[in-house]
Amino acid sequence: MIVPAGVLGLDDAVTLREVLLNKFGKSLASTYAIRPSKLFDGVDQRLCIYIGNAGTKSTYHVLTTKYRHWNSDEREVLFPQLEYAQSFVHPQLKRIPQLGSDEAVSIVGKLKSKDNLPIASYYSKNSGGYVMHYHRSPRYWIRAMDFEQYFKSQTRTRSVHHFRDLYFRNESEGKVVGAILNNVSST
Repeated sequence: MIVPAGVLGLDDAVTLREVLLNKFGKSLASTYAIRPSKLFDGVDQRLCIYIGNAGTKSTYHVLTTKYRHWNSDEREVLFPQLEYAQSFVHPQLKRIPQLGSDEAVSIVGKLKSKDNLPIASYYSKNSGGYVMHYHRSPRYWIRAMDFEQYFKSQTRTRSVHHFRDLYFRNESEGKVVGAILNNVSST
């Protein structure tokens, strides 16, 4: 299936994610940006090619690629060069990380195993702690910053659709997660 890339992580797509995961014993998901090139001319949307193998499952078996930014001259080798890696379904958030490499899997594994805590434990439960501003502009690059980006509007003080605040227990952990977000979204 070719579906919006948000199927892997948007809150509004959690029901669809659950249907897909419960339907397929094994799932492969590759995701594609629209800049600098897009999969289909005239389709101005980030896309996911979702392949599922029907069958019984005892746990989710999900393989993902990294989120691909690519140039039109790469079209001939785009699919042959895809690298899938074992991903997972986040137990609380019900999201599927787009890992795409053994290196990314290793980093996530180290974060999960530090002090034997899940990654979610690095987040602060309230608005206290160290804040990273997560900017997810739908058409361009996703980035995490330790400062709030300038935003000009006559009606609002910030873009409610593109900015999210991520709170962490401390600065060190916040900067590590911010660096990972920036590295994943820029490759």
